[in-house]
Order: sequence, then C-alpha cells, then structure tokens
Amino acid sequence: MFVHINSAWHVVFLVVVALVAKRFLNPTGGLLPGYFVFLAVAAYMPSFLFYRVTKLFVNWRAFIFSMLATVLISIIWEVTLALPRGYWDYQHGAMLGIFIGVWHDLPIEAITVWIFCTLVIMFYEYVKICYFTDAPSVPGHKLLLKVGREWRKEKKSHVEPDA
Repeated sequence: MFVHINSAWHVVFLVVVALVAKRFLNPTGGLLPGYFVFLAVAAYMPSFLFYRVTKLFVNWRAFIFSMLATVLISIIWEVTLALPRGYWDYQHGAMLGIFIGVWHDLPIEAITVWIFCTLVIMFYEYVKICYFTDAPSVPGHKLLLKVGREWRKEKKSHVEPDA
C-alpha cells in the first residue's frame, strides 16, 4: 500500500496520551490540549503516513541539518528575545502542562514545533513522488502524468519567443 494507514493509530495514541496528560498536568482551561492535537493531526500524521514511501527519497543529512538550524534559530529568537521581551505568550490553558521554567515557561509544544516543522519535507517528497515518478503503484498516476503533460504543453505554447 502506498500510504501506511495503520500509522494513523500512532496519532490516535498520542492524542489519547495528551488528553490524559492534560487532565493531570494542566487541568486549567478546556479538556482538549488544542495546540498538541493540532500538531498531531497536521504535523505528525503526514509524517507517519508517508514515511514508508518517502524514506528513500529524503536526503537525511540535509534534513538533520535543516532541523538543527531551525531549532537553533528558534531558540535564539523565541527563548532569548520573544518571550523575555513579551512579544508574545502562550495560552497556558490550551497546553499539555509541561513547561520549561528556565526558558520563561516555554511549553513543550513549542519545542515540538521546532523539531517537526521540518517534517513538511515528507509531505513535499510524497507529492513529488506522486506527480513526477513513473511508479505504477501511485493511485491516479496515469491521470496525473496526463494532466502534467497537458499543462506543460499549454505553458510552452503561451511563451513568446524572445525578440
């Protein structure tokens, strides 16, 4: 199968653990740790679903470098500038309840954003594989190739030659 559907259970498990953690660690606010649930669905699920297909296409050294650069820039900006100077803050009632006191009560969700924002590479690689490979196992592959060829022909026909 092209998408690993069973990996969705990992996200369900993470959300259930987050609900339990929110109940015991941060009972203020609502029942749902909204920020973490959004991260689980929007960031973690695509990476779990597409990992099996994309793992061979990702340059893992570049991926790690990008992730470390993102974490370093985020620490410099958010921890040393934004939070201490009051540029923004977090709604503590919507968080899991795990805060790093040394970093001005930075929620753990913010750190996971720094790490998992580079996982958009997985989705990008998945879309690239669907549109630009000759793998017959991709659902709708022939239709995508036909649409792509027609679009490129149309684009070439509208380009005027240089004078």
